[in-house]
Amino acid sequence: MDDKFVILKSLRFHQSLFNLISLKCDFICFAPRNCWQFMQRFLKIPVIAVVAVLLAIGSGAWWWHTRNSSPWSYRTATVSRGDVAATISASGTIEPVEVVDVGAQVAGLIKSFGTDINSKTVDYGSVVDEGAVLANIDDSVYVADLSVAKAGELSATANLEQMSAKLDQAEARVAELLERMGRTPPANSS
Repeated sequence: MDDKFVILKSLRFHQSLFNLISLKCDFICFAPRNCWQFMQRFLKIPVIAVVAVLLAIGSGAWWWHTRNSSPWSYRTATVSRGDVAATISASGTIEPVEVVDVGAQVAGLIKSFGTDINSKTVDYGSVVDEGAVLANIDDSVYVADLSVAKAGELSATANLEQMSAKLDQAEARVAELLERMGRTPPANSS
């Protein structure tokens, strides 16, 4: 019973406060709808007051800022004919109009790079003339292969001469055997 008396006494105290701000609310906070209505009505006044204060501060700041500023100023000049000098500065990445991938028919280690049209070492994006040497490939592997091929050619030539000599010996032997048998050797077809 004492608890109910305290709550009712508290409600009566608050009722006079609510009447001051002209709120008509059945102050039953246990029903969410009534609490929401109470909060909507109760918060309207402070929000409106805050907005009014912010508008007053903003307009005062604008007035303070513009009261000492000079009016708009214009600079005039006479018209004359002349050259227009314009400087444009920019930052970013320059992309080429066309990029060509260059490949080689042989593979190997690169000994040195060629030069571009500005006599600089060829690099990605360098401008080069047609027929310019882009890179020199280490040719030691290919020189060794060439030496092996030349040795094979010399060996084949020597084998050819050896076989020709053996053929000549065999034909001479056949001719000698045929003479012993009393027959005439056939005409040399080679």
